[in-house]
Amino acid sequence: MNTLIKDYLPHPSLAEFVRKYQIIRWEFDKGVRPPPKLLPPRPEHSIAFYARDQQTFRYLESTKTITYPQSILSGIHNVTIDRDCGHDFLALKVILHPCVYTG
Repeated sequence: MNTLIKDYLPHPSLAEFVRKYQIIRWEFDKGVRPPPKLLPPRPEHSIAFYARDQQTFRYLESTKTITYPQSILSGIHNVTIDRDCGHDFLALKVILHPCVYTG
């Protein structure tokens, strides 16, 4: 398994809105079942781009599986989800400060 989680600080002109940029990458061998990822709620808004395998998730109280699109604008979620990221995962994220106000 190859893994990379790397954070980058924004340019000072964007620091009021952007908390960090993040690259997340992992790759599992095809014969290995990747472990599920339980994602608890966290206070962040983000813009994410997913460039590799299709991902799915489900809410813990549900059996319905939902497929992620290749890019999302994510608000603060308030429940834990069970996420399957596939064997080849690459995410590029722009993580905003919680409740950024632009007015």
